[in-house]
Amino acid sequence: GEALFALEYASVDAATRIWTDGGGSAQGWGFFSKLQKRPGDAMFTFGAVLRCLASRHPDWAAGELGVGASAIRAVQVLDPAAARLRKALGSVDPSLELSVLGTTTGLTALLAIEKLLPPRPEGPGVVYVSAAAGGVGLLAAQLFQLRNATRVIGSAGTDEKVRLLRSKYGIEAFNYRRQAVGDALAALAPEGVDVFFDGVGGRTLDEALLHMSKFGTVLNVGAVSEFSSSSRGGLANAHAITDRALRISGFGVANYVPDFADARRRLADLVLAGKLTTEETVFGWEEYGAAHTALHAGGSVGKVLVAGPVAAAPRGGGGGEDG
Repeated sequence: GEALFALEYASVDAATRIWTDGGGSAQGWGFFSKLQKRPGDAMFTFGAVLRCLASRHPDWAAGELGVGASAIRAVQVLDPAAARLRKALGSVDPSLELSVLGTTTGLTALLAIEKLLPPRPEGPGVVYVSAAAGGVGLLAAQLFQLRNATRVIGSAGTDEKVRLLRSKYGIEAFNYRRQAVGDALAALAPEGVDVFFDGVGGRTLDEALLHMSKFGTVLNVGAVSEFSSSSRGGLANAHAITDRALRISGFGVANYVPDFADARRRLADLVLAGKLTTEETVFGWEEYGAAHTALHAGGSVGKVLVAGPVAAAPRGGGGGEDG
């Protein structure tokens, strides 16, 4: 019941860095510490697009594309059922299976908003998205726009990304390396931020708390600034949570597996309708290390992927926060 698969694309995610630096347990990432890697181990990815080359499984045929968590290998033999591979939808480009439809990107953006944001008939109000040029933030910003946000503010780490967010996506973007988050929010949202969609944590979260509106909502979907930090402290502005009666919700996409299939179909429909798009930075097969460096240092836009040895030629992005 096994099949031979070749890697088409592998997702590169910020959290996987702690699998190699030995900091998983020390930093409190209990789940990730179980995936700690040692020299000689194959790296693992939350999402891969795999092309079936040959099959002895009754439900899989050569040429079909599968999507799922996987070791990052050029070719590998898998039991598709045991590996929990799903078949690619086929209605969108293969790389979009990991960006717009990806578990750690599109599903995180959509389900965090749908599951945790209190409903408001008039729309979410003023929204701030950190890492807005990243794989999750860029999709979240567009989803808020589709929900009639009064305005969407986004932070990114380069002037090039700021220009992209403003010109292509209509996001009121600022460069957090040039302007402090607090100063930018004071200027762009003097009345306060109603919803903060945060994937950064650290100082970004701390500064943003002081600029939330009363009864505002913080959706925390990640903490990329803390994944490899050797020193982390508590929030300096925690008093703002009670002062402003804020609601802060943490989101882990693995808690919503029953919603995945329907969410993917709806995201694909938005792509096909021309209502949702993304950016991708694709690295070559020998560039996995460079891909991680770019992701953490700000040298990427949108979703970061590594192409398999026989996939399409890599196409680089600009330049991560970062995002």
